[in-house]
Amino acid sequence: MNDGEELSCFLSSSQLMAGVLVAISIPIFTAQLEKAREATDAANLRAAYAEVNTAILTGSSDDKNVTVTKDGNGNVTEASMDVTLRQAKDGWEDTSIKNIGGVDIANITATVGKTITVKTTAAGVTTFTTSK
Repeated sequence: MNDGEELSCFLSSSQLMAGVLVAISIPIFTAQLEKAREATDAANLRAAYAEVNTAILTGSSDDKNVTVTKDGNGNVTEASMDVTLRQAKDGWEDTSIKNIGGVDIANITATVGKTITVKTTAAGVTTFTTSK
């Protein structure tokens, strides 16, 4: 073999190895991307939980996304906030996320593109409801 043939063989082998590495890395990257989306959804749900509980405690909310319901005496009876999920797959694949506001994450239905309403009552009961 001459130098040109060796270089050509080396380049072909390098391209083949690079192709195999890319083929292996794409599913790993996709899985990590979904974990990141789920972590974002969980963080948004935690933030909504904090917002609605703050609204219950203070009697109001500066956040226009929080809906505050008051009784005839002006006392807050419940507060709610909607969170639209960003994940690309239904369910929670990331098992490191355990609970949000004392609610087991497995009991919160995660469906692609759906909205979860986080609602807390004045009695301190929090619910996570997925839109239909």
